[in-house]
Amino acid sequence: LALGGAGAVGPANNWVIRQAWLETEAWGIGLKTGNMPISLNDDILVNHDTTSFGTVMLSKSFGDITVVGADVRLREGDVGYQSSGVDGNTRSGFAQSALIGNGSNDDDEDLYVLSVLGKAPSNISYQVTAAYLNLGKGGVVNSVLTSIPGRDRLHDWWLAGTVKVPVSGIDLTGTLIYENGMGGFTSGDEDISALNHQLDKSGFLAALRAKGKLGFGGWNAYGFYASKNYTNITNRNPVWSDTWDQGGPGAKDLMNLVTQNAFNQSTSGNGGNGGFGPSGAAASPTENAWGLGAGLTVEAGGWKIRPMLDYVSLVEDTVNFGNSRTLARYDSAWGGSLMASTEIDKGTNLLLGATVVRPSDGPGRVAGDALDSKTMHLVQAAIKMAF
Repeated sequence: LALGGAGAVGPANNWVIRQAWLETEAWGIGLKTGNMPISLNDDILVNHDTTSFGTVMLSKSFGDITVVGADVRLREGDVGYQSSGVDGNTRSGFAQSALIGNGSNDDDEDLYVLSVLGKAPSNISYQVTAAYLNLGKGGVVNSVLTSIPGRDRLHDWWLAGTVKVPVSGIDLTGTLIYENGMGGFTSGDEDISALNHQLDKSGFLAALRAKGKLGFGGWNAYGFYASKNYTNITNRNPVWSDTWDQGGPGAKDLMNLVTQNAFNQSTSGNGGNGGFGPSGAAASPTENAWGLGAGLTVEAGGWKIRPMLDYVSLVEDTVNFGNSRTLARYDSAWGGSLMASTEIDKGTNLLLGATVVRPSDGPGRVAGDALDSKTMHLVQAAIKMAF
C-alpha cells in the first residue's frame, strides 16, 4: 500500500491511494489483482512513477524461467473526460480524449501481456514480452480525433527483448522493441495530420544502459534510439537520469518536462497539433528521438555525489504527409544535474541538487512567445525518510 499527496489525481489538498493490490498463490500459480506499478523490459516498454495500473496478473515459475500473463488496464472510464495525464504522467502514448456518448466498455484501454523472464549461465538474465493494446474508441490520437461514428477500435502490438550481461565488471542491459503500427484507422483519420499518419507505420526502439564500479564510487551511461514511426505504450520516461526524472510526486523533471510539453508545441502548414513524437498531443521522450548521457557516483566524507550530463535530439523535426506538415518547436536539448545526498539519521537522508536544461530551436520556433528557447534550471533541498 502506497499513499501520496494529491497531484493531478483527486482534489487538491487530499490524500489519495496510489497503489493497492492483493496477491496470493495456489497450485504454484501466483495471482495479483488491484492497482499496482507495472514495469516491463527495463522500464522501457511499460514504466511508471508513483502511478499504478488496474491489473490482473498470473505467474508461474519453471525452474529459472517465469511466465507472466496480465490484463493491464491503462485507462478506463474516461467518457466525456479529456486528459493529458494522470498524476503528471500520461498513461498511454496515445492518450488524450474528448469523448461523449461511448459506452463504458468502448472507452477502456487494455494491454494484454505475455512475458517470459529467465536466467542463463554466466549471470545472464533476460525478458521477452509480447504486448497487444486494444485502445477501444477512447484511444484517440489527439483532440482532433474525438469520437468518430463507425470508426474501428484502434489497436497495436509490440515485441520486446531485454538482456542483462556482466562483461569485465561492467553491467550491460540492452533492450530492443519492435512496434507493429496502429490499426483501426479509416482513410479519413489518416488524412487529418502528418503525425497521426505516422501512427499506422511500424517502428523500433533500441536502448543500452551500462554501469560499473570505480575506486571512489561508480559510473553509469545510457543511449537510445527510437525511429520516427515508433509509438510507445506508456508515456513516462524510463528514468534515464535525474535530469530526466527524479521520481516521486511533485518532482521537477526538467528534461521530461521539455520533451513532454515544450517539444509538443509546433506550427503546421495545414492544421495539426504537432509534437516531439509521433503521438502528437501525447509527445514522449522515447518516440522519434535519440539520446545519450553519462554520469558518476562519487563517495566522499559520508556524501554520495552524482554529476550527470544528458543530450536528446529529434530523429525527424519536420513531418510531411499530403497537405499536412508538422514542424517541431524544438529539435534538441542538452542538460545536466548534480545531486548530493548524505544520511543525517537512520533512514533519513538529506538531498541537495541542481538541474539545468537548455532546449534548441527547431523549424517550428515561434520567436518571442512564452515557449521560445530558454534555459530551465532548478535548485533544491529535500529530506527523504523511510517508514
